[in-house]
Amino acid sequence: MLFHKAPLELIKKYYPDYLGSVSVYGLQSYIIRKIVRPIVDRNIRSEDTIVDLGCGVGWLVNQLRREVTTAIGIDEVDSGFKKSSDMNLIKGSLCHLPIRGGRVDFAISLWVFEHLEKPRMAIAEIQRILKPKGLVLIVVPNLLHPLIMLSKIFPLWFKQWMLYTLNGIRKETVLKTYYRANTEGKLDRLFHEAGFKKVGFFYSDDASYWLFSKFLFRCAMAANQGLTKFHFLKRFKMNLIGLYWKEPF
Repeated sequence: MLFHKAPLELIKKYYPDYLGSVSVYGLQSYIIRKIVRPIVDRNIRSEDTIVDLGCGVGWLVNQLRREVTTAIGIDEVDSGFKKSSDMNLIKGSLCHLPIRGGRVDFAISLWVFEHLEKPRMAIAEIQRILKPKGLVLIVVPNLLHPLIMLSKIFPLWFKQWMLYTLNGIRKETVLKTYYRANTEGKLDRLFHEAGFKKVGFFYSDDASYWLFSKFLFRCAMAANQGLTKFHFLKRFKMNLIGLYWKEPF
């Protein structure tokens, strides 16, 4: 009973317009898009240059390139670029971005900063490439969430084994984590030091990692509803979404 996989019908009970399959990445992407896309849509213009930092295969670049003048994706691993040869995807490090200074209007980074050993260097690079009054949208796991606390404790090999065994996530996609910019306070301090002002901050539920168990998925969704009901508990939700504005000098 405990390890009976959550069926698609159960997911749709909580997310009626979900069209994906029963997969961690599918549900995770759906949940974050519901929050991120409205923020992006409110803040981009057709003449803008946007960069996705840690773009993967470029799904976000593919969406945005029809809405802005220039959409660029950057990732240290370019193995997925072959499937997206018609997009502007560049191999590069967040700590040494291959973009000229003052060129970008809007930068986005989804679930990347937890993997950075030196997030301060990456933020300095984002500050460099953004135009004055440019925006950066950051999504990271919340270190105050119990599951992320455990993730910080467990060694990489154990997380790779566990996620593959329970959810079928390929081991090579589970990367080393540092969690050095994974609370609201830490993000605020790092971006403030680099000359940014916080525009907005949001917390997001996410029960996708419990899909391997119908029972545990229900429990996680009930816990999420409790965190939403009691406002003071929102800081324990799974994901952090921060929007920061580069102050003009």
